[in-house]
Amino acid sequence: MKLKSFIIDRLYFIFYTVLLVSLLIIAYALAVLEAGNHISISNIFYLIILTLFMLLLFLAPDYIRHYRFLNQLARMKQEPSLSFEYVEAFREPLSNEQKLWMELFQQMNKVTIGQLQEQIKQKEQYELLIHQWVHQTKTPVSVISLLIQEGNRTFSNGPMKDYLKEIEEENDRFRRGLEIILHGARLQRFSEDVKSERFDLINLVKQVINEEKKQFIKRFIYPKLDTELENFYVHSDRKWLHFAISQVSLMH
Repeated sequence: MKLKSFIIDRLYFIFYTVLLVSLLIIAYALAVLEAGNHISISNIFYLIILTLFMLLLFLAPDYIRHYRFLNQLARMKQEPSLSFEYVEAFREPLSNEQKLWMELFQQMNKVTIGQLQEQIKQKEQYELLIHQWVHQTKTPVSVISLLIQEGNRTFSNGPMKDYLKEIEEENDRFRRGLEIILHGARLQRFSEDVKSERFDLINLVKQVINEEKKQFIKRFIYPKLDTELENFYVHSDRKWLHFAISQVSLMH
């Protein structure tokens, strides 16, 4: 806290003190003149000096008392990542005003922590609901795929084949949508979900191409893996990299 700011905050008190002393000097001068005596300039000067001394005697300890507290507030304001633990470690308040501020901080701290805990709880419930829904929905998707395969073996006429093909395409689209939702939910816990391992990147790309070959054929896309290497090993999360490659491949 700068001295200039402190003086500005105490201007009302300084003005009141100066006004009071001025009235006392005027009253003293009128009393002396009424008594027919000569006004002593030295007495007035002593009164002014005494007033300034008493004013300084009051303001100096008050400035020291508020300096430590307000300096801590200024340092807290400059903290790039202010935490509630920093607030809890705040210096012991030295006045009722400071005590009220600290009690307000602590009350806000408790309210905010309660709100954060409630939000975390709701977020976890939402993620659990998404995971349960996706996994439960994967079952009918798999059943539809099996029924389509059975239908292709059972029916041989052209219209039925085309009908089953359209169902299969929509089912594949629905399956990819479920995977996107599941991976989107996992993004909330990305650091916990990532598991680094060593695997062959070329085999992974071939696997993605094989899984999405129906979509490639439908869009008249014929991907070609052009590499002289038979194997190329990397350390990464196989699941997330598989998802990323599949999304990039289907964007074209």
